[in-house]
Amino acid sequence: MSTGKIDLVPKRIFAKLFSGSYLEHKRAQIPHFRDLVDFVVWERYEHGQPIIVESLDSNLASNLKDLSEKIGFMHLSYDLARNVVRKEHTHQIRSKFDNEQYYFCNFVVYTKASLDTMAVILNTVFSLGFNRGEIDFAKGIFVRRLEDSLYRFKRFSKTYGAWIQRIVEYRDAIIHKKSIDVYKWGLVKGPVPFLVPVRPFSDSELQELLDIRDNLDDPMKRRRLRSDLKLTHMLPFMKESTAKVSLIAGLVSAETLAELIRNNPDHEPSQAYCG
Repeated sequence: MSTGKIDLVPKRIFAKLFSGSYLEHKRAQIPHFRDLVDFVVWERYEHGQPIIVESLDSNLASNLKDLSEKIGFMHLSYDLARNVVRKEHTHQIRSKFDNEQYYFCNFVVYTKASLDTMAVILNTVFSLGFNRGEIDFAKGIFVRRLEDSLYRFKRFSKTYGAWIQRIVEYRDAIIHKKSIDVYKWGLVKGPVPFLVPVRPFSDSELQELLDIRDNLDDPMKRRRLRSDLKLTHMLPFMKESTAKVSLIAGLVSAETLAELIRNNPDHEPSQAYCG
């Protein structure tokens, strides 16, 4: 077992999950994920025979594979977006396939998908009893159950709630015909920042808000509208989001591992890797 410090996840973990995740090459810092996978999945090899992968819980092993793939796609989208921005800043020739808006939207979709997979893991392992769309870190009743039941989740809503709601707003905009435009703010010295709206609006909604803002006398309401209409830096938001997903994955891994150890006191983890 590790000492709890945040280490890079070893390549063997993704091989044991039979996952071609981007994380197998990128690697990542996900607390306790290595220990959880080593507890759940092990490999067995006899000379001249195929490698046999066995698991304590095949459904959980499948979910862990799914999680590593989705977090990997998050990192891939972030890295591709960074590469586009780097080309822009250094005046390198951009590929005709470079598209920062696509990379950002892809990032959002896989961020929400990663969160959903982790919620499913917790709902299953701890028999929380929620179904389908109820299994969601954005749903208050689901989060309250986690905060009441699991020690590491006691401050979850306060720590991650506002950020998760923002991810949900972005994801919902993508799937409900609202564009998330990426702007290049060129009226500054130095590198050109790429910006995204803090809240996504359709063109008609945006125009309506601008009209309201221009004809609003209440200073407090004007400030609230300005806050809704703000732009924020794209890459720092993506970087912050990858960090938050890794930390949440660490919470999920630690709680899940502790529950498995309680339920399987005689089971020994395995770091064996036969590939």
